[in-house]
This record gives sequence, structure tokens and C-alpha cells, in this order.
Amino acid sequence: MSLDVQQQVYTDLNSLSALKNKAKNDPDAALRQVAEQFESIFTKMMIKSMRATVPEGGMLSSDDTKFYQGMYDDQLAIHLTSGPNGGIGLADMLVKQLDNRKPGEPQGKSIDAYSALPSLPISLLGQNEPKMSVDPINAKDTVVQAEKLNFETPKSFIDAILPHAKKAAKDLGTTPGVLVAQAALETGWGKSILPGKGESSYNLFNIKADSRWQGDRVYSKTLEYEKGVPFQENAAFRQYDSLEQSFDDYVGFIKSNPRYEQALQVSEQPNEYIQALQDAGYATDPKYAAKVQSIMARYSHETE
Repeated sequence: MSLDVQQQVYTDLNSLSALKNKAKNDPDAALRQVAEQFESIFTKMMIKSMRATVPEGGMLSSDDTKFYQGMYDDQLAIHLTSGPNGGIGLADMLVKQLDNRKPGEPQGKSIDAYSALPSLPISLLGQNEPKMSVDPINAKDTVVQAEKLNFETPKSFIDAILPHAKKAAKDLGTTPGVLVAQAALETGWGKSILPGKGESSYNLFNIKADSRWQGDRVYSKTLEYEKGVPFQENAAFRQYDSLEQSFDDYVGFIKSNPRYEQALQVSEQPNEYIQALQDAGYATDPKYAAKVQSIMARYSHETE
């Protein structure tokens, strides 16, 4: 994998913007990097399938060992497909298949890699990969599937949540664009909304379920940062019955929490609002506000 953009540690979730910029300026190089990332994901799936053939059990078998084994396998997939001699040849095949230029045609005509990026797997886009929700208290490993919410494009996601965003923005005294951008970042444009109990959790803002939350909850791995260093942990998140309820609870969550008082005071300036949320501890990602602001600026014309 190329060292300038590709992640060399599986928890590095900051490569998407760099890859998108490269896709604009150098589509051919971006095509190569997308193909290499796909090869890494495919290798991870093979490792997972091979581990599934090994009988479980024994004194050292536990949910914790499985969790850290998964982290190791994620990094192993990155390692096996990186370097000048790395990979299994899948990336080369993908590049040849997708590079449909005619002989002598100039560079940059092979594929619109920038447009292709939103359809890539969520793990490639720098988002978490919640595939199941398991209640560790009732340890029967009951897998619940996410509802098939039909968000194929950013526009379909915006169209679905914009009416709710407008209502919530009015209650908070801010603009709907910042709420749409925040939800888009938290859920990968709706493609990685946490699964719920029998359906989607509808948790667009990934609000955690602490002791104050009396409703249903779901459990998933989450990526957090401590002093700029990323780490994974298992956490409980709030479960809602609809997208509207998610927005209503977000408004209540922000208004009722004293730590977000400064954010509410600058809510009329959306850039300052989201920065104040980050400063108050809404998210531990040090680039959270900048990411939301970038999405907000790019899609401002669709959220007015």
C-alpha cells in the first residue's frame, strides 16, 4: 500500500479526505489506492473465515480475547497487503478491470474514483463497522440485524432527515445543515446506523446510553480517542423508534446538559456551534468539528 495516504494502522480513520483529494487531482493513483484498500478488506474477510474453522473453547476463551483477536486480525490484514511485495494480486486485477481507457488515452480518464468512494464499504470510509448488537449482560450472543434503511446516496440521506433536522435546528437556534452534517459523519451517510432490537436503532448521533437513559439500548464497539490516541471500547447506545425521535432526543440531550451551554450560546453560528460541542466533550475525535464543517460546507446548497 502507498504510505502517503493508505492507513498503516487499522484504527487510522483520517485517510478518507486525503484519498478524496487525491481522487480529484490524480484519479489513476486514487484508483490504485482504492483497489489496495479493497484487497485489505478482502484479506481480513479471509482471515475471519479461517478463524471460524478453529474450534473455540478452553481456559483462555472469552469475549475479551475474541475482541483483541479481532483487533489483531484487522492489523494483520493491513500488514499482509502493504509494502512493495505485499498483497495477493487482487488489487492489480481490480485496477486492470476498472482501467477502461483506450490505448493512448490521457491519464485521469480511467474511472471517477472520487464519485465511487461513497459506495465503498463503511470501514473504508473511516467509519466504525457495527455489524451486530450483542448484550453482554445476557450473554447468548443474540445477533440483531439492522433495518434496511434505503440510503444509497448522500442525497437520499439528506432528503430523509432534512425535515427533522429543520425542526431540531429551530429548537436549538442553529441551521439544519450542521445537524445533517453531524448525522452524516456519525453514521456514514446512514449506511452504518447502529442495529437495534429487531430493527434499526435510529441513533443518528451515536448518543450513548448512560445511567440517565431509561429506554432500550444497543451495544457496539466504538472508536474513542484519549490524548489523540485512538482505541476501541464496547459501549451502550440509545435505541429509538424513529428518525424523528432521534432528533428530538438530540435536542433534549444538548439542552439539558450544562456542559453544552456554551454551544447553545453560539448556536446561530454553526461552525462555532459544532466546535463548542467538540470542546465540551461531545466527541473525543480531535478532528470531529473539522470533519462536520467540511461536510456542511460541501452540502450547504442541499440543506437550506
